[in-house]
Amino acid sequence: MAELALGIVGITGAVDTSIKSISDSLDPEFAESQLKLVEILGTKLYQLASRLENYTSSFGTAAEGAPLRRKWTEQYQRFKFSTKLKSSLDKLVDELRAWSDLFDPSWYHISRISNNAIDYTLLKAESQVPHLDQNADPIRRLQTLRAAINPGTAVAGYKAPPLNYHEGTLGAHKDEIILYSAATVIERTNFRTQNILIRERIPCPPETASQVKSDIESLARRLQQVDPEVFGLLQCYGLIKHRDPNTKALQAIDVIYRTPDTTEHPTSLRQHLLRQRPTSITAIVQLAKELIKSVSYVHTCNFVHKNIRPENILIFSNNQSSLGKGFLLGFDQFRNVNFQTSYFGDFAWHRNIYRHPQRQGPFVQDRYRMQHDIYSIGVCLLEIGLWQSFVWYPDFSANTMPISGEAIREIGLQLTDKVFETRDLNTFMQIKDCLVTLARSNLPLRMGDRYTEIVLACLTCLDPENETFVAGPGLEDEDGIVVGVRYIENILLKINDISV
Repeated sequence: MAELALGIVGITGAVDTSIKSISDSLDPEFAESQLKLVEILGTKLYQLASRLENYTSSFGTAAEGAPLRRKWTEQYQRFKFSTKLKSSLDKLVDELRAWSDLFDPSWYHISRISNNAIDYTLLKAESQVPHLDQNADPIRRLQTLRAAINPGTAVAGYKAPPLNYHEGTLGAHKDEIILYSAATVIERTNFRTQNILIRERIPCPPETASQVKSDIESLARRLQQVDPEVFGLLQCYGLIKHRDPNTKALQAIDVIYRTPDTTEHPTSLRQHLLRQRPTSITAIVQLAKELIKSVSYVHTCNFVHKNIRPENILIFSNNQSSLGKGFLLGFDQFRNVNFQTSYFGDFAWHRNIYRHPQRQGPFVQDRYRMQHDIYSIGVCLLEIGLWQSFVWYPDFSANTMPISGEAIREIGLQLTDKVFETRDLNTFMQIKDCLVTLARSNLPLRMGDRYTEIVLACLTCLDPENETFVAGPGLEDEDGIVVGVRYIENILLKINDISV
Protein backbone atom coordinates (compact mmCIF):
# COMPACT_ATOMS: atom_id res chain seq x y z
CA MET A 1 0.00 0.00 0.00
CA ALA A 2 2.83 2.41 0.80
CA GLU A 3 4.25 1.90 -2.70
CA LEU A 4 0.83 2.59 -4.21
CA ALA A 5 0.51 5.81 -2.23
CA LEU A 6 3.95 6.98 -3.32
CA GLY A 7 3.11 6.10 -6.91
CA ILE A 8 -0.11 8.11 -6.84
CA VAL A 9 1.59 11.12 -5.30
CA GLY A 10 4.36 10.75 -7.89
CA ILE A 11 1.81 11.02 -10.67
CA THR A 12 0.23 14.19 -9.36
CA GLY A 13 3.68 15.68 -8.77
CA ALA A 14 4.68 14.99 -12.35
CA VAL A 15 1.42 16.43 -13.70
CA ASP A 16 1.76 19.51 -11.48
CA THR A 17 5.36 20.07 -12.61
CA SER A 18 4.34 19.56 -16.25
CA ILE A 19 1.58 22.17 -16.11
CA LYS A 20 3.72 24.74 -14.31
CA SER A 21 6.58 24.28 -16.77
CA ILE A 22 4.34 24.86 -19.81
CA SER A 23 2.15 27.56 -18.24
CA ASP A 24 3.87 30.25 -20.34
CA SER A 25 2.72 28.38 -23.48
CA LEU A 26 -0.91 28.29 -22.33
CA ASP A 27 -3.65 30.88 -22.42
CA PRO A 28 -3.60 32.55 -18.95
CA GLU A 29 -7.22 31.58 -18.25
CA PHE A 30 -6.50 27.97 -19.22
CA ALA A 31 -3.30 27.81 -17.15
CA GLU A 32 -5.04 29.19 -14.06
CA SER A 33 -7.86 26.66 -14.44
CA GLN A 34 -5.40 23.77 -14.72
CA LEU A 35 -3.34 24.79 -11.69
CA LYS A 36 -6.45 25.13 -9.53
CA LEU A 37 -7.55 21.61 -10.44
CA VAL A 38 -4.10 20.18 -9.72
CA GLU A 39 -4.06 21.85 -6.30
CA ILE A 40 -7.35 20.11 -5.49
CA LEU A 41 -5.88 16.80 -6.64
CA GLY A 42 -2.74 17.28 -4.55
CA THR A 43 -4.80 17.78 -1.40
CA LYS A 44 -6.89 14.66 -2.00
CA LEU A 45 -3.94 12.44 -2.90
CA TYR A 46 -1.88 13.48 0.10
CA GLN A 47 -4.86 12.57 2.26
CA LEU A 48 -4.90 9.16 0.61
CA ALA A 49 -1.15 8.64 1.02
CA SER A 50 -1.33 9.68 4.68
CA ARG A 51 -4.13 7.25 5.48
CA LEU A 52 -2.36 4.39 3.75
CA GLU A 53 0.89 5.16 5.57
CA ASN A 54 -0.91 5.31 8.92
CA TYR A 55 -2.45 1.94 8.23
CA THR A 56 0.86 0.23 7.45
CA SER A 57 2.62 1.74 10.48
CA SER A 58 -0.16 1.41 13.08
CA PHE A 59 0.35 -2.27 13.73
CA GLY A 60 3.38 -4.33 14.40
CA THR A 61 3.65 -8.08 14.16
CA ALA A 62 3.15 -10.11 17.32
CA ALA A 63 6.30 -11.85 18.48
CA GLU A 64 6.74 -15.54 17.77
CA GLY A 65 5.95 -16.60 21.31
CA ALA A 66 3.31 -13.98 22.08
CA PRO A 67 0.18 -15.18 23.92
CA LEU A 68 -2.64 -16.35 21.68
CA ARG A 69 -5.00 -13.81 23.21
CA ARG A 70 -2.66 -10.95 22.24
CA LYS A 71 -2.50 -12.24 18.69
CA TRP A 72 -6.29 -12.43 18.44
CA THR A 73 -6.68 -8.94 19.96
CA GLU A 74 -4.24 -7.53 17.43
CA GLN A 75 -6.01 -9.28 14.57
CA TYR A 76 -9.36 -7.86 15.74
CA GLN A 77 -7.95 -4.32 16.02
CA ARG A 78 -6.41 -4.63 12.60
CA PHE A 79 -9.74 -5.79 11.14
CA LYS A 80 -11.62 -2.97 12.85
CA PHE A 81 -9.13 -0.34 11.67
CA SER A 82 -9.07 -1.69 8.12
CA THR A 83 -12.90 -1.54 7.95
CA LYS A 84 -12.86 2.14 8.91
CA LEU A 85 -9.99 2.75 6.52
CA LYS A 86 -11.84 1.09 3.65
CA SER A 87 -14.91 3.24 4.22
CA SER A 88 -12.74 6.36 4.34
CA LEU A 89 -10.80 5.35 1.22
CA ASP A 90 -13.95 4.46 -0.71
CA LYS A 91 -15.25 7.97 -0.09
CA LEU A 92 -11.94 9.49 -1.15
CA VAL A 93 -11.82 7.35 -4.30
CA ASP A 94 -15.30 8.60 -5.25
CA GLU A 95 -14.05 12.16 -4.76
CA LEU A 96 -11.04 11.41 -6.98
CA ARG A 97 -13.30 10.03 -9.70
CA ALA A 98 -15.35 13.22 -9.56
CA TRP A 99 -12.15 15.26 -9.77
CA SER A 100 -11.01 13.21 -12.78
CA ASP A 101 -14.29 13.99 -14.56
CA LEU A 102 -13.38 17.67 -14.26
CA PHE A 103 -9.66 17.49 -14.92
CA ASP A 104 -9.54 15.04 -17.83
CA PRO A 105 -11.43 17.20 -20.39
CA SER A 106 -9.42 20.28 -19.42
CA TRP A 107 -6.10 18.39 -19.44
CA TYR A 108 -6.67 17.03 -22.94
CA HIS A 109 -7.21 20.51 -24.36
CA ILE A 110 -3.41 20.73 -24.26
CA SER A 111 -3.42 18.27 -27.16
CA ARG A 112 -4.64 21.05 -29.47
CA ILE A 113 -1.77 23.44 -28.78
CA SER A 114 1.06 23.25 -31.30
CA ASN A 115 4.16 23.94 -29.24
CA ASN A 116 7.45 22.01 -29.09
CA ALA A 117 7.98 23.04 -25.46
CA ILE A 118 4.83 21.09 -24.53
CA ASP A 119 6.08 17.95 -26.28
CA TYR A 120 9.44 18.19 -24.50
CA THR A 121 7.81 18.71 -21.11
CA LEU A 122 5.47 15.74 -21.57
CA LEU A 123 8.38 13.51 -22.57
CA LYS A 124 10.31 14.57 -19.48
CA ALA A 125 7.29 14.14 -17.22
CA GLU A 126 6.63 10.63 -18.50
CA SER A 127 9.99 9.44 -17.20
CA GLN A 128 9.08 10.74 -13.72
CA VAL A 129 5.75 8.93 -13.50
CA PRO A 130 5.75 5.43 -11.96
CA HIS A 131 5.28 2.68 -14.54
CA LEU A 132 1.59 2.22 -15.25
CA ASP A 133 -0.51 0.45 -17.81
CA GLN A 134 -0.42 2.65 -20.90
CA ASN A 135 -4.20 3.17 -20.83
CA ALA A 136 -4.02 4.38 -17.21
CA ASP A 137 -1.18 6.85 -17.80
CA PRO A 138 -2.68 10.33 -18.40
CA ILE A 139 0.57 11.72 -19.78
CA ARG A 140 0.97 8.85 -22.24
CA ARG A 141 -2.64 9.20 -23.35
CA LEU A 142 -2.14 12.90 -23.95
CA GLN A 143 1.01 12.23 -25.97
CA THR A 144 -0.74 9.76 -28.28
CA LEU A 145 -3.68 12.12 -28.73
CA ARG A 146 -1.28 14.93 -29.62
CA ALA A 147 0.38 12.63 -32.14
CA ALA A 148 -3.02 11.93 -33.70
CA ILE A 149 -3.93 15.64 -33.87
CA ASN A 150 -0.46 16.77 -34.96
CA PRO A 151 0.94 14.02 -37.26
CA GLY A 152 4.44 15.50 -37.04
CA THR A 153 4.58 14.85 -33.29
CA ALA A 154 6.80 11.87 -32.44
CA VAL A 155 5.99 9.67 -29.45
CA ALA A 156 8.50 7.01 -28.43
CA GLY A 157 7.10 3.51 -28.87
CA TYR A 158 3.88 4.76 -30.45
CA LYS A 159 2.78 3.40 -33.80
CA ALA A 160 -0.49 4.55 -35.30
CA PRO A 161 -2.92 1.63 -35.68
CA PRO A 162 -4.23 0.68 -39.17
CA LEU A 163 -6.93 3.02 -40.42
CA ASN A 164 -8.29 1.68 -43.72
CA TYR A 165 -10.10 -1.63 -44.05
CA HIS A 166 -12.43 -3.28 -46.54
CA GLU A 167 -15.75 -5.03 -46.07
CA GLY A 168 -14.13 -8.46 -46.08
CA THR A 169 -12.07 -7.50 -43.03
CA LEU A 170 -15.23 -7.67 -40.94
CA GLY A 171 -15.69 -11.37 -41.70
CA ALA A 172 -19.12 -12.98 -41.89
CA HIS A 173 -21.62 -10.44 -40.58
CA LYS A 174 -25.04 -8.90 -40.95
CA ASP A 175 -26.15 -5.31 -40.47
CA GLU A 176 -29.09 -4.53 -38.19
CA ILE A 177 -30.87 -1.17 -38.03
CA ILE A 178 -30.99 0.95 -34.88
CA LEU A 179 -34.43 2.53 -34.64
CA TYR A 180 -34.47 6.32 -35.13
CA SER A 181 -30.75 6.38 -35.90
CA ALA A 182 -28.72 6.45 -39.10
CA ALA A 183 -26.13 4.18 -37.48
CA THR A 184 -26.36 0.39 -37.82
CA VAL A 185 -25.13 -2.57 -35.80
CA ILE A 186 -22.63 -4.94 -37.41
CA GLU A 187 -23.18 -8.37 -35.89
CA ARG A 188 -20.21 -10.63 -36.66
CA THR A 189 -20.91 -14.34 -36.46
CA ASN A 190 -17.43 -15.85 -36.19
CA PHE A 191 -15.87 -13.63 -33.51
CA ARG A 192 -15.75 -14.46 -29.82
CA THR A 193 -14.67 -10.93 -28.89
CA GLN A 194 -15.91 -7.66 -30.40
CA ASN A 195 -18.70 -9.47 -32.22
CA ILE A 196 -20.71 -6.23 -32.15
CA LEU A 197 -19.51 -3.14 -34.04
CA ILE A 198 -21.27 0.09 -35.07
CA ARG A 199 -21.30 1.46 -38.62
CA GLU A 200 -21.93 5.09 -39.49
CA ARG A 201 -21.92 6.12 -43.16
CA ILE A 202 -20.61 9.55 -44.10
CA PRO A 203 -21.61 10.69 -47.63
CA CYS A 204 -18.92 12.31 -49.79
CA PRO A 205 -20.52 14.75 -52.26
CA PRO A 206 -18.34 15.22 -55.38
CA GLU A 207 -17.72 18.91 -54.71
CA THR A 208 -16.41 18.32 -51.17
CA ALA A 209 -15.23 14.69 -51.30
CA SER A 210 -11.55 15.58 -50.85
CA GLN A 211 -12.18 17.72 -47.77
CA VAL A 212 -14.63 15.21 -46.27
CA LYS A 213 -12.11 12.41 -46.75
CA SER A 214 -9.37 14.44 -45.05
CA ASP A 215 -11.61 15.38 -42.12
CA ILE A 216 -12.90 11.85 -41.58
CA GLU A 217 -9.40 10.36 -41.62
CA SER A 218 -8.26 13.00 -39.14
CA LEU A 219 -11.25 12.38 -36.86
CA ALA A 220 -10.81 8.60 -37.09
CA ARG A 221 -7.16 8.79 -35.99
CA ARG A 222 -8.18 10.78 -32.95
CA LEU A 223 -11.08 8.48 -32.14
CA GLN A 224 -8.70 5.52 -32.29
CA GLN A 225 -7.01 7.00 -29.20
CA VAL A 226 -10.07 7.66 -27.08
CA ASP A 227 -10.89 5.76 -23.93
CA PRO A 228 -14.70 5.35 -24.18
CA GLU A 229 -15.08 5.43 -20.40
CA VAL A 230 -13.20 8.73 -20.19
CA PHE A 231 -14.17 10.47 -23.42
CA GLY A 232 -17.83 9.45 -23.78
CA LEU A 233 -17.14 8.58 -27.43
CA LEU A 234 -16.86 5.18 -29.08
CA GLN A 235 -13.39 4.13 -30.16
CA CYS A 236 -12.84 3.98 -33.92
CA TYR A 237 -12.08 0.53 -35.33
CA GLY A 238 -11.29 1.83 -38.84
CA LEU A 239 -12.70 3.18 -42.09
CA ILE A 240 -14.25 1.46 -45.11
CA LYS A 241 -14.36 3.55 -48.30
CA HIS A 242 -16.97 3.09 -51.01
CA ARG A 243 -16.22 4.14 -54.59
CA ASP A 244 -18.20 4.27 -57.81
CA PRO A 245 -17.43 0.98 -59.61
CA ASN A 246 -17.05 2.78 -62.93
CA THR A 247 -15.41 6.12 -62.17
CA LYS A 248 -13.73 5.06 -58.87
CA ALA A 249 -14.88 8.37 -57.42
CA LEU A 250 -15.30 8.34 -53.64
CA GLN A 251 -19.00 8.16 -52.74
CA ALA A 252 -19.08 7.47 -49.00
CA ILE A 253 -16.95 6.43 -46.05
CA ASP A 254 -18.10 4.11 -43.29
CA VAL A 255 -16.75 4.87 -39.83
CA ILE A 256 -16.63 1.61 -37.88
CA TYR A 257 -16.70 1.85 -34.08
CA ARG A 258 -15.82 -0.63 -31.37
CA THR A 259 -18.46 -1.12 -28.71
CA PRO A 260 -18.41 -1.62 -24.95
CA ASP A 261 -18.03 -5.22 -23.82
CA THR A 262 -21.59 -6.29 -24.50
CA THR A 263 -23.57 -8.64 -26.70
CA GLU A 264 -26.66 -6.45 -26.56
CA HIS A 265 -27.53 -4.03 -29.34
CA PRO A 266 -27.63 -0.33 -28.41
CA THR A 267 -30.77 1.79 -28.48
CA SER A 268 -31.02 5.36 -29.73
CA LEU A 269 -31.85 8.01 -27.15
CA ARG A 270 -34.82 8.96 -29.35
CA GLN A 271 -36.31 5.50 -28.92
CA HIS A 272 -35.86 5.71 -25.15
CA LEU A 273 -37.68 9.05 -25.11
CA LEU A 274 -40.52 7.74 -27.27
CA ARG A 275 -41.05 4.72 -25.01
CA GLN A 276 -41.94 7.10 -22.14
CA ARG A 277 -40.90 4.55 -19.54
CA PRO A 278 -40.27 6.07 -16.10
CA THR A 279 -36.57 6.81 -15.66
CA SER A 280 -34.80 7.81 -12.47
CA ILE A 281 -33.34 11.27 -12.04
CA THR A 282 -30.04 9.59 -11.11
CA ALA A 283 -29.88 7.89 -14.54
CA ILE A 284 -30.78 11.13 -16.33
CA VAL A 285 -28.10 13.14 -14.52
CA GLN A 286 -25.52 10.46 -15.31
CA LEU A 287 -26.48 10.54 -19.00
CA ALA A 288 -26.27 14.34 -18.98
CA LYS A 289 -22.75 14.16 -17.53
CA GLU A 290 -21.68 11.72 -20.25
CA LEU A 291 -23.09 13.87 -23.07
CA ILE A 292 -21.58 17.08 -21.73
CA LYS A 293 -18.20 15.38 -21.49
CA SER A 294 -18.42 13.89 -24.99
CA VAL A 295 -19.03 17.34 -26.50
CA SER A 296 -16.00 18.66 -24.65
CA TYR A 297 -13.85 15.93 -26.20
CA VAL A 298 -15.14 16.58 -29.72
CA HIS A 299 -13.97 20.15 -29.24
CA THR A 300 -10.70 18.90 -27.76
CA CYS A 301 -10.11 17.05 -31.03
CA ASN A 302 -10.48 20.42 -32.80
CA PHE A 303 -13.84 19.65 -34.39
CA VAL A 304 -17.37 20.99 -34.13
CA HIS A 305 -20.10 18.35 -34.24
CA LYS A 306 -23.00 20.30 -35.85
CA ASN A 307 -25.57 17.53 -35.41
CA ILE A 308 -26.19 16.92 -31.69
CA ARG A 309 -29.66 15.42 -31.17
CA PRO A 310 -31.15 12.25 -29.64
CA GLU A 311 -30.99 10.34 -32.94
CA ASN A 312 -27.19 10.59 -32.76
CA ILE A 313 -26.86 9.39 -29.17
CA LEU A 314 -26.65 5.63 -28.59
CA ILE A 315 -27.37 4.02 -25.22
CA PHE A 316 -25.61 0.79 -24.25
CA SER A 317 -26.95 -1.10 -21.25
CA ASN A 318 -24.64 -1.59 -18.28
CA ASN A 319 -24.71 -2.36 -14.57
CA GLN A 320 -23.99 1.18 -13.40
CA SER A 321 -27.22 2.85 -14.56
CA SER A 322 -30.82 1.76 -15.05
CA LEU A 323 -30.76 3.61 -18.36
CA GLY A 324 -27.29 2.67 -19.57
CA LYS A 325 -24.28 4.61 -20.84
CA GLY A 326 -24.60 7.18 -23.60
CA PHE A 327 -22.23 7.77 -26.51
CA LEU A 328 -22.34 10.59 -29.04
CA LEU A 329 -22.19 9.67 -32.75
CA GLY A 330 -23.64 11.39 -35.81
CA PHE A 331 -20.46 12.79 -37.34
CA ASP A 332 -21.95 13.11 -40.83
CA GLN A 333 -21.89 16.92 -40.64
CA PHE A 334 -18.84 17.58 -38.46
CA ARG A 335 -15.91 19.71 -39.62
CA ASN A 336 -12.54 20.96 -38.44
CA VAL A 337 -13.12 24.08 -36.38
CA ASN A 338 -10.50 26.01 -38.39
CA PHE A 339 -11.91 25.21 -41.85
CA GLN A 340 -14.55 27.04 -43.84
CA THR A 341 -18.08 26.36 -42.63
CA SER A 342 -21.08 25.52 -44.77
CA TYR A 343 -23.84 28.11 -44.85
CA PHE A 344 -26.47 25.65 -46.06
CA GLY A 345 -29.00 23.93 -43.85
CA ASP A 346 -32.42 22.42 -44.48
CA PHE A 347 -36.14 22.92 -43.81
CA ALA A 348 -36.62 19.91 -41.51
CA TRP A 349 -38.11 21.21 -38.26
CA HIS A 350 -37.13 18.10 -36.28
CA ARG A 351 -33.47 18.88 -36.97
CA ASN A 352 -33.72 22.67 -36.79
CA ILE A 353 -35.13 22.64 -33.27
CA TYR A 354 -31.72 21.44 -32.03
CA ARG A 355 -29.87 24.21 -33.87
CA HIS A 356 -29.21 27.71 -32.64
CA PRO A 357 -31.40 30.35 -34.37
CA GLN A 358 -28.34 31.63 -36.25
CA ARG A 359 -28.01 28.17 -37.83
CA GLN A 360 -31.67 27.36 -38.54
CA GLY A 361 -33.34 27.10 -41.94
CA PRO A 362 -31.86 26.31 -45.37
CA PHE A 363 -29.70 29.44 -45.51
CA VAL A 364 -27.98 29.95 -42.16
CA GLN A 365 -26.85 33.35 -40.98
CA ASP A 366 -23.61 32.72 -39.09
CA ARG A 367 -20.48 30.57 -39.37
CA TYR A 368 -20.57 27.51 -37.12
CA ARG A 369 -18.83 27.91 -33.78
CA MET A 370 -18.35 25.77 -30.69
CA GLN A 371 -21.09 27.76 -28.96
CA HIS A 372 -23.60 26.37 -31.47
CA ASP A 373 -22.77 22.86 -30.21
CA ILE A 374 -23.24 24.11 -26.65
CA TYR A 375 -26.71 25.36 -27.56
CA SER A 376 -27.59 22.00 -29.12
CA ILE A 377 -26.51 20.07 -26.04
CA GLY A 378 -28.68 22.47 -24.02
CA VAL A 379 -31.77 21.48 -26.02
CA CYS A 380 -30.94 17.80 -25.48
CA LEU A 381 -30.42 18.35 -21.73
CA LEU A 382 -33.82 20.06 -21.55
CA GLU A 383 -35.46 17.16 -23.39
CA ILE A 384 -33.95 14.40 -21.26
CA GLY A 385 -34.51 16.43 -18.09
CA LEU A 386 -38.25 16.55 -18.86
CA TRP A 387 -38.01 13.00 -20.25
CA GLN A 388 -40.46 13.91 -23.01
CA SER A 389 -39.63 13.55 -26.69
CA PHE A 390 -39.77 16.86 -28.55
CA VAL A 391 -40.17 14.87 -31.79
CA TRP A 392 -43.09 12.42 -31.99
CA TYR A 393 -43.85 9.72 -34.56
CA PRO A 394 -47.63 9.06 -34.60
CA ASP A 395 -47.36 5.36 -35.50
CA PHE A 396 -43.89 4.87 -33.95
CA SER A 397 -42.36 4.45 -37.39
CA ALA A 398 -39.30 6.47 -38.34
CA ASN A 399 -40.56 6.43 -41.92
CA THR A 400 -43.55 8.66 -41.11
CA MET A 401 -43.58 12.45 -40.89
CA PRO A 402 -42.77 13.47 -37.30
CA ILE A 403 -44.93 15.92 -35.38
CA SER A 404 -44.25 18.10 -32.36
CA GLY A 405 -44.21 16.31 -29.02
CA GLU A 406 -46.60 17.21 -26.22
CA ALA A 407 -44.06 19.32 -24.32
CA ILE A 408 -43.52 21.48 -27.42
CA ARG A 409 -47.22 21.88 -28.16
CA GLU A 410 -47.96 22.88 -24.57
CA ILE A 411 -45.82 26.01 -24.91
CA GLY A 412 -47.59 27.02 -28.12
CA LEU A 413 -45.05 25.81 -30.69
CA GLN A 414 -46.64 24.24 -33.77
CA LEU A 415 -43.50 23.37 -35.68
CA THR A 416 -43.52 22.30 -39.31
CA ASP A 417 -40.96 22.47 -42.09
CA LYS A 418 -42.79 25.52 -43.47
CA VAL A 419 -41.82 27.55 -40.40
CA PHE A 420 -38.18 27.36 -41.50
CA GLU A 421 -38.77 28.62 -45.03
CA THR A 422 -38.43 32.16 -43.72
CA ARG A 423 -35.13 33.99 -43.30
CA ASP A 424 -36.51 36.01 -40.42
CA LEU A 425 -34.12 35.60 -37.47
CA ASN A 426 -36.78 36.98 -35.10
CA THR A 427 -39.01 33.98 -35.86
CA PHE A 428 -36.18 31.60 -35.02
CA MET A 429 -35.31 33.53 -31.84
CA GLN A 430 -38.93 33.12 -30.68
CA ILE A 431 -38.47 29.34 -30.84
CA LYS A 432 -35.38 29.61 -28.66
CA ASP A 433 -37.21 31.89 -26.22
CA CYS A 434 -40.00 29.31 -25.94
CA LEU A 435 -37.47 26.61 -25.03
CA VAL A 436 -35.95 28.91 -22.41
CA THR A 437 -39.44 29.51 -20.97
CA LEU A 438 -40.09 25.76 -20.93
CA ALA A 439 -36.84 25.18 -19.04
CA ARG A 440 -37.62 27.86 -16.46
CA SER A 441 -41.19 26.77 -15.85
CA ASN A 442 -41.08 22.95 -16.01
CA LEU A 443 -37.52 21.83 -15.35
CA PRO A 444 -36.94 22.93 -11.69
CA LEU A 445 -39.72 20.73 -10.30
CA ARG A 446 -38.41 17.73 -12.21
CA MET A 447 -34.60 18.15 -12.03
CA GLY A 448 -33.90 20.90 -9.51
CA ASP A 449 -32.46 24.41 -9.73
CA ARG A 450 -28.82 23.50 -10.46
CA TYR A 451 -29.67 21.30 -13.44
CA THR A 452 -32.00 24.04 -14.72
CA GLU A 453 -29.23 26.64 -14.45
CA ILE A 454 -26.94 24.45 -16.57
CA VAL A 455 -29.59 24.05 -19.28
CA LEU A 456 -30.25 27.80 -19.32
CA ALA A 457 -26.52 28.55 -19.52
CA CYS A 458 -26.35 26.40 -22.67
CA LEU A 459 -29.52 27.77 -24.27
CA THR A 460 -28.43 31.39 -23.70
CA CYS A 461 -24.74 30.85 -24.53
CA LEU A 462 -24.89 33.33 -27.43
CA ASP A 463 -27.22 35.88 -25.85
CA PRO A 464 -25.56 39.32 -25.61
CA GLU A 465 -25.99 39.42 -21.83
CA ASN A 466 -24.27 36.05 -21.39
CA GLU A 467 -20.66 37.17 -20.99
CA THR A 468 -19.34 33.63 -20.49
CA PHE A 469 -19.68 32.39 -24.06
CA VAL A 470 -20.45 35.41 -26.26
CA ALA A 471 -17.79 35.68 -28.95
CA GLY A 472 -15.30 38.47 -28.60
CA PRO A 473 -11.56 39.15 -28.48
CA GLY A 474 -11.22 37.03 -25.34
CA LEU A 475 -12.73 33.94 -27.01
CA GLU A 476 -10.91 34.10 -30.31
CA ASP A 477 -7.58 32.66 -29.16
CA GLU A 478 -5.42 30.93 -31.75
CA ASP A 479 -6.12 27.39 -30.57
CA GLY A 480 -9.77 27.93 -29.62
CA ILE A 481 -9.06 26.87 -26.05
CA VAL A 482 -10.92 29.51 -24.04
CA VAL A 483 -14.44 28.47 -25.11
CA GLY A 484 -13.60 24.91 -24.13
CA VAL A 485 -12.23 25.94 -20.75
CA ARG A 486 -15.28 28.07 -19.96
CA TYR A 487 -17.53 25.21 -21.03
CA ILE A 488 -15.72 22.93 -18.60
CA GLU A 489 -15.84 25.43 -15.74
CA ASN A 490 -19.43 26.58 -16.23
CA ILE A 491 -21.15 23.46 -17.57
CA LEU A 492 -19.12 20.31 -16.87
CA LEU A 493 -17.95 21.40 -13.42
CA LYS A 494 -21.48 22.29 -12.35
CA ILE A 495 -23.11 19.10 -13.66
CA ASN A 496 -20.50 17.07 -11.77
CA ASP A 497 -21.45 18.88 -8.58
CA ILE A 498 -24.93 17.36 -8.82
CA SER A 499 -25.24 14.07 -6.96
CA VAL A 500 -28.54 12.24 -6.65
